[in-house]
Amino acid sequence: RRCVQETDAKHKAASFALRFKSSYLNEPQVLVVRQKIEFLLSLIPSKVENKQFWVDEDDPVKDQPGQTTLYFNIIPYNNNQNYPKPLDLINLLISKWDQLLKELPELDPTFPIKPTEFKDYMPLWLQEPQMTNVTSKDVTFTCTYNLYGWMYILLIKHEIVKVPVTTEIKNETTGQISKQIEWKAQQVEIQKPKGWQIAKGLDFRNIQRLKFQFLINVTDKVLNMNIPNLESNTTYTAFLIGANAHPGYPDLMGDTLIKELNFTTMMIPKEVVIETKTSLFLESRIIYT
Repeated sequence: RRCVQETDAKHKAASFALRFKSSYLNEPQVLVVRQKIEFLLSLIPSKVENKQFWVDEDDPVKDQPGQTTLYFNIIPYNNNQNYPKPLDLINLLISKWDQLLKELPELDPTFPIKPTEFKDYMPLWLQEPQMTNVTSKDVTFTCTYNLYGWMYILLIKHEIVKVPVTTEIKNETTGQISKQIEWKAQQVEIQKPKGWQIAKGLDFRNIQRLKFQFLINVTDKVLNMNIPNLESNTTYTAFLIGANAHPGYPDLMGDTLIKELNFTTMMIPKEVVIETKTSLFLESRIIYT
Protein backbone atom coordinates (compact mmCIF):
# COMPACT_ATOMS: atom_id res chain seq x y z
CA ARG A 1 0.00 0.00 0.00
CA ARG A 2 1.45 3.33 -1.05
CA CYS A 3 0.45 6.74 0.29
CA VAL A 4 1.04 9.74 -1.96
CA GLN A 5 0.78 13.21 -0.47
CA GLU A 6 1.01 16.36 -2.56
CA THR A 7 2.26 19.62 -1.09
CA ASP A 8 0.20 22.76 -1.51
CA ALA A 9 1.27 25.30 -4.09
CA LYS A 10 3.22 28.23 -2.74
CA HIS A 11 1.22 31.39 -2.26
CA LYS A 12 2.35 34.24 -4.47
CA ALA A 13 3.23 37.68 -3.21
CA ALA A 14 1.03 40.59 -4.27
CA SER A 15 1.57 44.33 -4.57
CA PHE A 16 -0.45 47.54 -4.48
CA ALA A 17 0.05 51.30 -4.45
CA LEU A 18 -1.12 54.16 -2.25
CA ARG A 19 -1.04 57.79 -3.35
CA PHE A 20 -0.56 60.65 -0.91
CA LYS A 21 -1.37 64.34 -1.15
CA SER A 22 2.21 65.29 -0.44
CA SER A 23 5.18 66.01 -2.67
CA TYR A 24 7.56 63.99 -0.48
CA LEU A 25 7.52 61.35 2.26
CA ASN A 26 10.69 60.67 4.22
CA GLU A 27 11.71 57.22 5.46
CA PRO A 28 10.16 57.59 8.96
CA GLN A 29 6.86 58.60 7.32
CA VAL A 30 7.02 55.61 4.95
CA LEU A 31 7.67 53.39 7.97
CA VAL A 32 4.52 54.74 9.63
CA VAL A 33 2.51 53.90 6.50
CA ARG A 34 3.82 50.32 6.55
CA GLN A 35 3.01 50.01 10.24
CA LYS A 36 -0.59 51.18 9.66
CA ILE A 37 -0.99 48.56 6.91
CA GLU A 38 0.45 45.86 9.18
CA PHE A 39 -1.90 46.89 11.98
CA LEU A 40 -5.02 46.79 9.82
CA LEU A 41 -4.09 43.39 8.35
CA SER A 42 -2.66 41.90 11.58
CA LEU A 43 0.68 41.24 9.92
CA ILE A 44 4.18 41.06 11.37
CA PRO A 45 6.58 43.75 10.07
CA SER A 46 8.54 41.45 7.76
CA LYS A 47 5.44 40.73 5.67
CA VAL A 48 5.07 44.27 4.28
CA GLU A 49 7.94 45.75 2.30
CA ASN A 50 8.58 48.53 -0.19
CA LYS A 51 8.35 47.30 -3.77
CA GLN A 52 11.64 47.51 -5.68
CA PHE A 53 11.16 45.83 -9.06
CA TRP A 54 8.65 45.80 -11.87
CA VAL A 55 8.86 42.71 -14.10
CA ASP A 56 6.39 42.09 -16.91
CA GLU A 57 3.92 44.64 -15.54
CA ASP A 58 3.07 48.31 -15.94
CA ASP A 59 5.74 50.75 -14.83
CA PRO A 60 5.08 52.97 -11.81
CA VAL A 61 2.69 55.83 -12.50
CA LYS A 62 4.23 59.26 -12.81
CA ASP A 63 3.40 61.49 -9.88
CA GLN A 64 2.00 64.93 -10.50
CA PRO A 65 3.21 67.94 -8.49
CA GLY A 66 2.11 67.61 -4.89
CA GLN A 67 1.71 63.81 -5.13
CA THR A 68 3.72 60.84 -3.89
CA THR A 69 2.87 57.23 -4.74
CA LEU A 70 4.20 54.41 -2.57
CA TYR A 71 4.33 50.79 -3.71
CA PHE A 72 4.22 47.83 -1.34
CA ASN A 73 4.56 44.06 -1.46
CA ILE A 74 2.68 41.69 0.79
CA ILE A 75 4.84 38.61 1.40
CA PRO A 76 3.09 35.25 1.86
CA TYR A 77 3.26 32.96 4.89
CA ASN A 78 4.66 29.91 3.14
CA ASN A 79 4.90 27.91 6.34
CA ASN A 80 1.20 28.38 7.03
CA GLN A 81 -1.13 27.51 4.17
CA ASN A 82 -4.16 28.38 6.33
CA TYR A 83 -3.18 32.05 6.35
CA PRO A 84 -4.86 34.23 3.70
CA LYS A 85 -3.11 34.76 0.39
CA PRO A 86 -1.47 38.19 -0.10
CA LEU A 87 -4.02 38.97 -2.83
CA ASP A 88 -6.84 38.28 -0.35
CA LEU A 89 -5.11 40.45 2.25
CA ILE A 90 -4.99 43.40 -0.13
CA ASN A 91 -8.70 42.93 -0.88
CA LEU A 92 -9.24 42.94 2.89
CA LEU A 93 -7.37 46.26 3.05
CA ILE A 94 -9.70 47.61 0.35
CA SER A 95 -12.66 46.66 2.52
CA LYS A 96 -11.09 48.72 5.33
CA TRP A 97 -10.60 51.77 3.11
CA ASP A 98 -12.49 54.18 5.39
CA GLN A 99 -10.44 53.09 8.38
CA LEU A 100 -7.22 53.45 6.35
CA LEU A 101 -8.18 57.04 5.44
CA LYS A 102 -8.62 57.83 9.14
CA GLU A 103 -5.22 56.32 9.98
CA LEU A 104 -3.52 58.14 7.08
CA PRO A 105 -5.12 61.58 6.60
CA GLU A 106 -2.75 62.47 3.73
CA LEU A 107 -3.94 59.49 1.68
CA ASP A 108 -5.54 60.43 -1.66
CA PRO A 109 -9.15 59.08 -1.57
CA THR A 110 -9.48 59.36 -5.36
CA PHE A 111 -6.67 56.85 -6.01
CA PRO A 112 -8.12 53.34 -5.55
CA ILE A 113 -6.10 50.32 -4.46
CA LYS A 114 -5.50 47.87 -7.33
CA PRO A 115 -3.96 44.56 -6.19
CA THR A 116 -1.50 42.82 -8.50
CA GLU A 117 -0.39 39.25 -7.93
CA PHE A 118 3.26 38.38 -8.59
CA LYS A 119 3.77 36.95 -12.09
CA ASP A 120 5.98 33.90 -12.34
CA TYR A 121 9.21 34.41 -14.26
CA MET A 122 12.75 33.10 -14.19
CA PRO A 123 15.77 35.22 -15.14
CA LEU A 124 18.33 33.99 -17.64
CA TRP A 125 22.09 34.22 -17.46
CA LEU A 126 23.27 36.35 -20.37
CA GLN A 127 26.74 35.62 -19.00
CA GLU A 128 27.16 32.55 -16.82
CA PRO A 129 28.81 33.00 -13.42
CA GLN A 130 32.58 32.98 -13.59
CA MET A 131 35.53 33.82 -11.40
CA THR A 132 37.46 36.97 -12.29
CA ASN A 133 39.82 37.64 -9.40
CA VAL A 134 41.31 35.71 -6.47
CA THR A 135 43.60 37.17 -3.80
CA SER A 136 44.86 35.87 -0.48
CA LYS A 137 41.70 37.04 1.29
CA ASP A 138 38.85 37.32 -1.21
CA VAL A 139 37.33 36.13 -4.47
CA THR A 140 35.20 37.94 -7.04
CA PHE A 141 32.54 36.34 -9.23
CA THR A 142 30.72 37.99 -12.13
CA CYS A 143 27.51 37.28 -14.01
CA THR A 144 24.88 39.03 -16.12
CA TYR A 145 21.11 38.62 -15.71
CA ASN A 146 18.40 39.60 -18.16
CA LEU A 147 15.90 40.23 -15.33
CA TYR A 148 16.06 41.07 -11.63
CA GLY A 149 16.76 38.30 -9.17
CA TRP A 150 19.16 36.79 -6.65
CA MET A 151 22.40 34.85 -6.69
CA TYR A 152 23.15 32.34 -3.93
CA ILE A 153 26.74 31.19 -3.43
CA LEU A 154 27.84 28.31 -1.21
CA LEU A 155 31.54 28.03 -0.32
CA ILE A 156 33.02 24.76 0.91
CA LYS A 157 36.61 24.68 2.12
CA HIS A 158 38.63 21.64 1.11
CA GLU A 159 39.56 19.74 4.25
CA ILE A 160 41.98 16.90 4.92
CA VAL A 161 41.17 14.39 7.66
CA LYS A 162 42.93 11.28 8.91
CA VAL A 163 41.02 8.04 8.47
CA PRO A 164 41.91 4.56 9.75
CA VAL A 165 43.06 2.07 7.11
CA THR A 166 43.34 -1.61 8.08
CA THR A 167 45.92 -3.84 6.40
CA GLU A 168 46.53 -7.56 6.92
CA ILE A 169 50.08 -8.79 7.57
CA LYS A 170 50.95 -12.50 7.26
CA ASN A 171 53.72 -13.98 9.37
CA GLU A 172 55.84 -16.06 6.99
CA THR A 173 57.06 -18.33 9.79
CA THR A 174 53.83 -19.12 11.64
CA GLY A 175 51.37 -18.34 8.89
CA GLN A 176 49.29 -16.23 11.27
CA ILE A 177 47.59 -13.14 9.95
CA SER A 178 47.50 -9.97 12.02
CA LYS A 179 45.75 -6.71 11.33
CA GLN A 180 47.46 -3.35 11.43
CA ILE A 181 45.69 0.00 11.54
CA GLU A 182 47.30 3.02 9.95
CA TRP A 183 46.00 6.58 9.85
CA LYS A 184 46.13 8.10 6.38
CA ALA A 185 45.26 11.59 5.17
CA GLN A 186 42.16 11.82 2.98
CA GLN A 187 40.25 14.74 1.51
CA VAL A 188 36.69 15.15 2.73
CA GLU A 189 34.28 14.29 -0.07
CA ILE A 190 32.49 17.19 -1.76
CA GLN A 191 29.38 16.53 -3.83
CA LYS A 192 27.06 18.92 -5.61
CA PRO A 193 24.16 19.93 -3.34
CA LYS A 194 20.61 20.69 -4.42
CA GLY A 195 19.58 24.23 -5.23
CA TRP A 196 17.51 24.58 -2.06
CA GLN A 197 20.50 23.46 -0.01
CA ILE A 198 22.69 26.15 -1.59
CA ALA A 199 20.06 28.79 -0.80
CA LYS A 200 20.04 27.66 2.85
CA GLY A 201 23.83 27.41 3.11
CA LEU A 202 23.93 23.61 3.40
CA ASP A 203 26.21 21.08 1.71
CA PHE A 204 24.95 17.75 0.33
CA ARG A 205 25.05 16.29 3.86
CA ASN A 206 22.99 19.24 5.20
CA ILE A 207 26.00 20.59 7.12
CA GLN A 208 26.07 24.38 7.43
CA ARG A 209 28.72 26.07 5.27
CA LEU A 210 29.61 29.60 4.19
CA LYS A 211 26.66 31.14 2.34
CA PHE A 212 26.41 34.44 0.51
CA GLN A 213 23.55 36.00 -1.43
CA PHE A 214 23.56 38.95 -3.80
CA LEU A 215 20.61 40.98 -5.01
CA ILE A 216 20.67 41.34 -8.80
CA ASN A 217 19.29 44.86 -9.09
CA VAL A 218 20.76 45.66 -12.51
CA THR A 219 20.01 43.88 -15.76
CA ASP A 220 21.96 43.39 -18.98
CA LYS A 221 25.13 44.53 -17.20
CA VAL A 222 28.02 42.65 -15.62
CA LEU A 223 27.57 42.41 -11.86
CA ASN A 224 30.59 41.93 -9.58
CA MET A 225 30.08 39.81 -6.45
CA ASN A 226 32.95 39.97 -3.97
CA ILE A 227 33.36 37.56 -1.04
CA PRO A 228 35.90 38.79 1.56
CA ASN A 229 37.56 37.38 4.69
CA LEU A 230 38.67 34.04 3.26
CA GLU A 231 41.62 31.98 4.49
CA SER A 232 44.84 32.37 2.55
CA ASN A 233 46.45 29.47 0.65
CA THR A 234 43.20 27.52 0.89
CA THR A 235 41.21 25.67 -1.77
CA TYR A 236 37.45 26.20 -1.97
CA THR A 237 34.63 24.83 -4.09
CA ALA A 238 31.88 27.32 -4.90
CA PHE A 239 28.36 26.31 -5.91
CA LEU A 240 26.19 29.07 -7.43
CA ILE A 241 22.47 29.08 -8.20
CA GLY A 242 20.26 31.91 -9.45
CA ALA A 243 16.71 32.84 -8.50
CA ASN A 244 13.99 35.31 -9.41
CA ALA A 245 12.95 38.28 -7.28
CA HIS A 246 9.75 36.85 -5.77
CA PRO A 247 9.37 38.85 -2.54
CA GLY A 248 10.25 36.84 0.54
CA TYR A 249 10.62 33.45 -1.15
CA PRO A 250 12.59 33.63 -4.43
CA ASP A 251 12.05 30.77 -6.90
CA LEU A 252 15.32 28.99 -7.71
CA MET A 253 16.62 28.00 -11.12
CA GLY A 254 16.68 24.28 -11.84
CA ASP A 255 19.42 22.12 -10.34
CA THR A 256 20.85 21.52 -13.81
CA LEU A 257 21.93 25.19 -13.83
CA ILE A 258 24.00 24.94 -10.64
CA LYS A 259 27.46 26.27 -11.41
CA GLU A 260 30.50 24.68 -9.73
CA LEU A 261 33.79 26.60 -9.56
CA ASN A 262 37.04 25.74 -7.75
CA PHE A 263 39.71 28.17 -6.67
CA THR A 264 42.69 28.50 -4.31
CA THR A 265 43.40 31.73 -2.47
CA MET A 266 46.92 33.10 -2.72
CA MET A 267 49.56 32.69 -0.06
CA ILE A 268 50.25 35.74 2.07
CA PRO A 269 53.87 36.85 1.38
CA LYS A 270 56.30 36.59 4.27
CA GLU A 271 57.91 39.76 5.52
CA VAL A 272 61.69 39.84 5.58
CA VAL A 273 63.46 42.81 7.18
CA ILE A 274 66.81 43.79 5.67
CA GLU A 275 68.94 46.32 7.51
CA THR A 276 71.50 48.39 5.62
CA LYS A 277 74.14 50.42 7.49
CA THR A 278 75.35 53.68 6.10
CA SER A 279 77.79 56.17 7.60
CA LEU A 280 75.00 58.10 9.33
CA PHE A 281 71.80 56.03 9.24
CA LEU A 282 70.53 52.53 9.77
CA GLU A 283 68.02 51.90 7.00
CA SER A 284 65.40 49.14 7.25
CA ARG A 285 63.53 47.84 4.24
CA ILE A 286 60.73 45.26 4.14
CA ILE A 287 60.62 42.98 1.14
CA TYR A 288 58.19 40.16 0.43
CA THR A 289 59.06 36.63 -0.56
